[in-house]
Amino acid sequence: MKKITALLLVCFVLVNVCFVSANEQASDVSRVLEAIKSRIGSTDEYDEFSSSVSTNNGKAYYRFNWSSSDKENGGYRSMNVGVNSENVIVSYDFYEEAVYERNNKASINRMPSDEAMKIAEEMLKKLNPSVADSFKLSKKSNTESLYSNDYSFKIQRYENSVPVIGNEGIITVSHDASKLLSLYMEYTEGLKSSTDTEFINRSRAEESFYNGFGMKLEYADDYTDGDKKIVLRYKPDVDYGEYISAIDGSVVKRETDEEMYRFASSDSASNLKETMSGGGGSSLSEIEIKETEKISGLISVADAEKLVRKNKIIALNNDFSLVRSALNRDYDDENKYIYNLRFEQTGQDLADKKVAYVEGVNVYLNASDGKIVSFYRNSKYSDEVNITSDEAQKKADEAVKILAPEHFGKEADFIFDEENSSNGNYRYSRYVNGIEYENNSVSVSVNLCDGSIYSYSIDFDDCEFPSADGVITSEEACRKLFEQIDYSVWYLPKTEKDFNTEAVPVYATEANNPVLDAFDGTLMYPVEKDSILPYTDISGHYAETVINTLAKFGVGFADGKFCPDSNIKQADFVALLMSAFTYRHPVVIKDGFDYSYLYSRAKNNGIINEGEYAPESEITRMDAAVMMIRAIGAEEVAKLESIFVPTFADVSTNKGYTSILSAMGVVNGDEYGNFNPEGKLSRADAAMMLYNYLSR
Repeated sequence: MKKITALLLVCFVLVNVCFVSANEQASDVSRVLEAIKSRIGSTDEYDEFSSSVSTNNGKAYYRFNWSSSDKENGGYRSMNVGVNSENVIVSYDFYEEAVYERNNKASINRMPSDEAMKIAEEMLKKLNPSVADSFKLSKKSNTESLYSNDYSFKIQRYENSVPVIGNEGIITVSHDASKLLSLYMEYTEGLKSSTDTEFINRSRAEESFYNGFGMKLEYADDYTDGDKKIVLRYKPDVDYGEYISAIDGSVVKRETDEEMYRFASSDSASNLKETMSGGGGSSLSEIEIKETEKISGLISVADAEKLVRKNKIIALNNDFSLVRSALNRDYDDENKYIYNLRFEQTGQDLADKKVAYVEGVNVYLNASDGKIVSFYRNSKYSDEVNITSDEAQKKADEAVKILAPEHFGKEADFIFDEENSSNGNYRYSRYVNGIEYENNSVSVSVNLCDGSIYSYSIDFDDCEFPSADGVITSEEACRKLFEQIDYSVWYLPKTEKDFNTEAVPVYATEANNPVLDAFDGTLMYPVEKDSILPYTDISGHYAETVINTLAKFGVGFADGKFCPDSNIKQADFVALLMSAFTYRHPVVIKDGFDYSYLYSRAKNNGIINEGEYAPESEITRMDAAVMMIRAIGAEEVAKLESIFVPTFADVSTNKGYTSILSAMGVVNGDEYGNFNPEGKLSRADAAMMLYNYLSR
């Protein structure tokens, strides 16, 4: 059972099967390995190797895995590479223990991210020289990191300077950018775009959006303040995958994965081997050669299908076609390979309203001897339709009144949702004050063969709903939306029936979850990028360089003024201190800044004790020294007063705290050798303390 469960976790995609022999499959694996070996570097240091291959509409996807546990040469390490049929490496993952043995303490002595990004670009070019120029790298944050062990950058594909929807990813390099740690990216194969297409302007696209989609008023859950509350909001009334054409302003809909693959032609499989580059003598290592020999001894996909069709228990008739194939090594036995075959009943059109599903069977079998490991059907119900859609809906209406009579009386809470109901599956949406509440619904599924109910669910929250008095109009919501988001031309990959993939220009936004407050039209969940404006009040100050350096790492004040000579409040010192200890995130202090979480962490980590909470008080230099020693984790030593010779003439108590910080170069005395322990700490000196610690 354990093995079957593990097998079910294997990720595979819909395919039109390419019937190639096991020997041909092994030959293809060898050719792909030959093609990528010069790009991924030597694999001689690994002593374990495995591979897997699956097909997607006649196009192969290869996965190679190397590993070694040689403790004499750096301990465990591994490399995993995924390659598509165009020899593009779309996934890469490298692990080596030594890479992660760095001291993970906060520090400003790090390679600038701009420099690391340039190196990452070169690594991407080496890994994928044929397509690297079509990808651009960008930073995930506008601040440097004080503590990360690596650098990660976003990658986005562009064609004709236009970004491609869904063709993006992440590339990660080590802390010194000496090693590529990982690459994950989507890459649409065979994408065709035109260079002479003229696009409509944004104003016309916005008008088309309003006419084609508009904004929908709804009740929704909101957890901004921690607790759940119901809010009124506007959201684009757009179905998943719908866009405005950048050519004529019409509505363009992206195919679902299932539709995209069903439009594909198995004829494209005939060119599979032609996409593989080979040539020259073999550069494969001994373990790589052994792997391909194992594959060559397996039964073919065609023979596996014959065995399944002969099985009387599975009982497939000629209406079922093989649409999906994947070959993977068994998780528990490295010498066993498993075929995962997906059969579906043909002759049914998902667009046909009379068909509620496509019946299918998944089969797992041993690729060495053809024995069935497991199979399952996605539906046991007959596809025979004996009742009309109206009759089926009536059955559903009757069912919900019996199952939830308190919600389907004279003043029903739920209303039939025709737009989201079809083919025996019915949804009832909850309405309050005539406005839909997105989180509450009832779903019922009816077997169109015998009228029975085979699924039912209800979500109903007993909560308070705000009045809709004073909400803005849908037209005003549209205008407000476009004032606050980007809206530009992107390419939408759209698959044609011959499996050519056209780059359709559409208008799209990078905004995540662009929903508006229904009363004032502001974005409810904008992506907040903590940033620090250039300071206007530190020019020529002795701490100018220090303050600006901290700002580069996202530590400081947001309003463009640092006020370096003002005394710092306890709350602000705690916030700045926590940026380097335990919190591990930039701290940009601004109006309305919530100190509570940082205080909570400081208390939990012993940096501030009970009775010391005084956020508005101006902190003394000694109290600041005590908090920093606690943050460093040296308080137990600092308390041993007798072992310390006074470093400062005016410090007689807590001299361990100041002595340790002085020895570390974190604090200094004045020209008279005094620390001035009861004096107030200025913002500039607070910055100096933090900088001196981070730059050690």
